[in-house]
Amino acid sequence: MYFKREVPLNPEELRRLIDLNKLDWQNKRDTNCYAYALGLDVNLPKAFEPGEIGNSKIDLRNFDSFAYEQLLANIYVDLEALGIDYRDIEPLDDIEENEWKIAIFTTRKYGEVIDFHFMREHKDGIWYHKNGAKIYNQTFNLIPIKNPKYAYVLGYTYEKCLSLKLK
Repeated sequence: MYFKREVPLNPEELRRLIDLNKLDWQNKRDTNCYAYALGLDVNLPKAFEPGEIGNSKIDLRNFDSFAYEQLLANIYVDLEALGIDYRDIEPLDDIEENEWKIAIFTTRKYGEVIDFHFMREHKDGIWYHKNGAKIYNQTFNLIPIKNPKYAYVLGYTYEKCLSLKLK
């Protein structure tokens, strides 16, 4: 399904704004967990749904549910547009100094994805995620997240981990 972009995005400009070391997130109300995982503290309302940055032909917002493969395809389209290499890894795998890890979670109903969530590992080895206007490094039962594969995040199931690297 094709859709009209509500906010014109320039992936090259967004790429320059990626900041993985930022501690004081400014746009807490105007970004989501996906923007946080990508290190994009940028006020672009409705721009941070998988597929928006790369102008995917699939608008996930038009569906109540969708295939997991569609979510991944949209993520990969965005990463390509941003000039980010990616590879599947396990959450505890070592990565290079210029890489970072993100974890993908989903909520499914009858096998279809109805929601998604993202986390990013910081240099301290703890995983952080944005939920609403707050950034957390603990699960809902207040345990620091050291491995997203086993993290309890209410309503979400871990799917996979990617290592990302600016080209």
